[in-house]
Amino acid sequence: MFEYLSYDFWFGPKLIKTRSEYKEYLAKQKEEFNKRLTNEKCPETRLKKFEFTGFIHTTLFGSLVEARRRKKDRKFFVRIEEKFEIVYQMGKLEWQMSMAQVKKIHRAVRSNFIAHLLYTIQDSKNLYLLTEHAPYGSLLHAMASNQDYFSEDDIKFCAAQIVLAFEYLHTCEILYRALSLKSVFIFADGYIKLCDFTAAKQTTKTTRSDVGIGGYRPPEVFGNRWYYTGFDWWSLGILIFHLYYEDFPFDLKGDDYDHDKRAIFKNPLEFYDEERGSTQSCDLLTGLLQKDQNNRLGVWGTGVLEVKKHPWFRDVDFLRIFSKRIRSPLKLVPLKTEPIDDLSSLIPTKEIDDKYLSRFRDF
Repeated sequence: MFEYLSYDFWFGPKLIKTRSEYKEYLAKQKEEFNKRLTNEKCPETRLKKFEFTGFIHTTLFGSLVEARRRKKDRKFFVRIEEKFEIVYQMGKLEWQMSMAQVKKIHRAVRSNFIAHLLYTIQDSKNLYLLTEHAPYGSLLHAMASNQDYFSEDDIKFCAAQIVLAFEYLHTCEILYRALSLKSVFIFADGYIKLCDFTAAKQTTKTTRSDVGIGGYRPPEVFGNRWYYTGFDWWSLGILIFHLYYEDFPFDLKGDDYDHDKRAIFKNPLEFYDEERGSTQSCDLLTGLLQKDQNNRLGVWGTGVLEVKKHPWFRDVDFLRIFSKRIRSPLKLVPLKTEPIDDLSSLIPTKEIDDKYLSRFRDF
């Protein structure tokens, strides 16, 4: 008999065997999410309770670090988002959102494929968001740590969980818009979770906010066109492509906005290594990376069901993955953080004036 793997948080039923049971579960999620969004507050805590033990990587507004709670000896991930950078970037990119709303959305979501937001902190310089700790790091860390490429089974396993996460979020009318190798982390059970919610937005309407991670933005963002869930399906295509070929398609750079804007409209989709991808994977990527979002897999027809029914996923049992009844095939390499040489560069060691107090009063 299958034994459930160990994990810190479990949301929803532990065992779903039929599609009708899954459909019934999914139908309840929007209402339950909205109740939590309205009524549930994320607990606050204090910095002095934590020891910052290692640097992981930079984020759009700051840094992701590892921390340990002193008395309970429990590890967390902490997103340190600098207020100045948030104000500067939101003004520069015309992001129509607030970090208070981002916090509320992240706290209210309940999916086994999304890292749970546990605490928040605010001081005169930064906002701090504390989530579950992932001992095996991000997909970026996993790719850098393994000499071998991800196998096709590995890629399918990761992609299927992201599909389930997107299905949940889109059911709750949430656009994720932050998918990248940096935002997907591998947890103790070998399963993955989305961790970065800085671009999440709940909306029933299309939007054209200029958001997203370098290399993962769809053409409609560069073209200042209205979009909806097609943004997320495009970013999934980019991530799958990256796991196969360790590079972006369309000659995208990821760190050069103007270059990527030209390349994404000019260059065709090409597969760099014929031996790496199967015919079915190439067909899936061709569908997800349609430049016209109306023709993009996940947007037309029955939406997410079109993605799940694609031949590339034919041997994937989404219900067993949802219930975590399949042992992870991923090669698990423990996360090694970098030392934090100068903590004062991240966290204020003395009281400073809070220039942005009014902007973040609701956080």
